[in-house]
Amino acid sequence: MICFEPVPDFAESLRENISLNNRSNIVVEQVAVSDVTGEALLSLVGTNSSIVSLENRESIRVKTVALDEYLASRGIKKVDFLIIDVEGAEPLVLKGARRTLETSVDFLLMEVNDDALRRGGCSSEELIRNAVSMGFHPYAITRNGLQPLQPGGKSETLNVFFSKMILAWDQPQCPRPLHIGGPRQNWRSKHSKHCAQSCLCFD
Repeated sequence: MICFEPVPDFAESLRENISLNNRSNIVVEQVAVSDVTGEALLSLVGTNSSIVSLENRESIRVKTVALDEYLASRGIKKVDFLIIDVEGAEPLVLKGARRTLETSVDFLLMEVNDDALRRGGCSSEELIRNAVSMGFHPYAITRNGLQPLQPGGKSETLNVFFSKMILAWDQPQCPRPLHIGGPRQNWRSKHSKHCAQSCLCFD
């Protein structure tokens, strides 16, 4: 697991927590993820931070990295699950990770906050369409579970799960509905006469 945390105090707290729990499989990178490798001003708002400029906020200069470059330089060819929550800088992260997202990521979880995105000149609809253009299918995480999400819906803050495979219950003819909470080892990709195309099924 690789965690990117650009705020020095938070990065140090994360390292301490990892040490206290004797976790040896977690790497902390004290950099902000963006579309280019370099530097940027990071705005600080309480416990939140963003490289999307916020007026009248405290800011610090931090190093940035593009995921495509970072992963290539370390020989990482597969990412099982990518989580993005960067307070409006999501379009920059996607831009810098496009090659990885198109070829090496099957599952993506991303916060979609329309107000934060608009500060950076984007919108929730544009962000979701961008992910869809890379082969992902979007699902809103709701109290009733995952629900298929269409770009252009309500402009509200959502946690959106993206999958390269269509979830089984999103295919009316698929006889095996998916339960995300089930054991990972029971997940499998299925293609049969019951399914229009590959989907994620649960045994």
